[in-house]
Amino acid sequence: MNLGDIMSVLSEGLYNGFQATSSGSLLPGFKVTVTLQELTVTSGTTGGQVRTYTTVQDMSGSFRELNGKEIDLYEKQSVKADYRFLVSGGVFTSSTNKAKLVEKNRIQYLGVNYNITFVENRTEGMLPHYKVLLQKVI
Repeated sequence: MNLGDIMSVLSEGLYNGFQATSSGSLLPGFKVTVTLQELTVTSGTTGGQVRTYTTVQDMSGSFRELNGKEIDLYEKQSVKADYRFLVSGGVFTSSTNKAKLVEKNRIQYLGVNYNITFVENRTEGMLPHYKVLLQKVI
């Protein structure tokens, strides 16, 4: 286990037993504001599909790059991911927006797009949140 793994385990363990605020400020990791974008597919004039992303809302949460061990673990589960975003359910402006946190949509951070590859609902318990796995769009 390297120092990064130890810090990850310790930082996540430190937050057990605390209630999250609606902003998710108790979630471990680097806090950022990202934009959730929804994919819409329409038919083009030549019969092909046109993919358009529209902004759903900005939201704050915890964003970090996955380490090699985590990437290997998710690949064994057929999930392609290289980043993780943790977000409190309280940051959503409506239940409609919360329902758009799904795998077909994406997150944009600092002008870089990340496809949502997996969403885990962890809203039960002491630190309710959603764990979102992301793959950087190259």
